[in-house]
Amino acid sequence: MAPRPDSTAAVNDWLNFHGIDSSSVQRSDAGDWITVPVSVEQAENMLNTNYHVYEHIPTGDQVIRTLGYSLPTELHHHVDVISPTTYFGTVKSMMSMKTRVVRTVQKDANERSADADDPTVPSSCLTTITPACLRALYKTSTYVPNATNVNKIGIAGYLDEFANRADLQVVFFSYLTFVLKRLIS
Repeated sequence: MAPRPDSTAAVNDWLNFHGIDSSSVQRSDAGDWITVPVSVEQAENMLNTNYHVYEHIPTGDQVIRTLGYSLPTELHHHVDVISPTTYFGTVKSMMSMKTRVVRTVQKDANERSADADDPTVPSSCLTTITPACLRALYKTSTYVPNATNVNKIGIAGYLDEFANRADLQVVFFSYLTFVLKRLIS
């Protein structure tokens, strides 16, 4: 979603004030994310902060972060996030979805209650993720969609993990089949 023109103007004014050449600023297609290459010293000046090197002892990974920063009041309603600043999470890709689901299925199998309403997770979910697996894992097998003419779905990707369009088509077809079966019955 593109930012409002006044938001873009406010951020541009702030960057110009700090001597940032507009030709060095990279903008996403929608203009909602910008990348500004600056030195640590310049970032400290722009954000009224001090950056330090932090190390994750077990892995030896190091990151440059700050414990707090500030923006001029005029930017508070125009800027949602600045990075890197105070976020210390990993920048490495998380474990694969298959690994996460397999662990969830195994944990669920070990901890499953005797409750008759608890859906069973198909053993095939250990190797292949399907809409049936997701419904079982998230315990939504009895969900009946409402307002199906206005429902929407959003797919996001983070840390270099993105949806596979071919897989999405399979999921959408399976979901459509699921919805149609529910509507017919």
